[in-house]
Amino acid sequence: MYADELADLWYQDRKAAGCGGWLKDWAKILNKHILPQISNVPVDELKQASLVKFINRQYKNNSPTTCNRYLSYLKIMFNWGVKHEYLAKNPLGKWQKAKEFPKELVLNAEDLQRIHDAAVPHIKWAIEICMNLGVRTGLSELLTLEWKHVDWENKCVRVFATKTKTWRSVPVRPEFLEKLREMKANSNTNFLVEYNGKPIKSLRKGFRTACRRAGINDDIISYDIRHLFCSSMLSQRASPNAVSRLMGHASTKMTLDRYGHVMPGDEERAVELLPVIE
Repeated sequence: MYADELADLWYQDRKAAGCGGWLKDWAKILNKHILPQISNVPVDELKQASLVKFINRQYKNNSPTTCNRYLSYLKIMFNWGVKHEYLAKNPLGKWQKAKEFPKELVLNAEDLQRIHDAAVPHIKWAIEICMNLGVRTGLSELLTLEWKHVDWENKCVRVFATKTKTWRSVPVRPEFLEKLREMKANSNTNFLVEYNGKPIKSLRKGFRTACRRAGINDDIISYDIRHLFCSSMLSQRASPNAVSRLMGHASTKMTLDRYGHVMPGDEERAVELLPVIE
């Protein structure tokens, strides 16, 4: 069994199981960048060290989180192959994720406002949704949000995370609820985000163009809005449990480990809380 054969069988199985947009994105990466390099020998002859070295070299300009995710997806695929008796062993069976450090906060509210002001209308609206709901900025959450997910009576939006197969309710402020009403009145589709009367599949190009027009660093990506959503609340001393639920995280520990590092001025505010001893 070669990797390209296994990948096709695994993809068809996961597609039939109803896996979301991440599966298509991963299939594109597999077909374009990974399978051409690892399908020259049977999977049972692949070695962990060479696979890890290859992924780290192939994605050397990406974050450790990206390399970890791609190796995790390969490990899952190989596990599937072992389970269905296509493989004798998983070449990544003993691989463990490398330590991931807290994500650096690279986007602030002022820069996000500049990006918003420079964006075309549907990207502006997508930015507003992201900053009010903290959703993952792709087909996994944001771009699959439909008007039926807005609970007008309870003033919240129901978000389904394809990554974790779970629902969460995100309360919204009155002013954003009113903006939702205005946008729905002019909508041509069932989706919150649309362009020219059609749902869209990616924000990447439009968001990058807005960043360039605003003179913002190329390192900024739309997912950084979710990071700002979380870190802003934590910095203002919102309950970590509440923030974790709004983010759709599995635990408060995950929220604090990834997003709980201090924001500018936090140390000074913390020191001001000390009692004065004379």
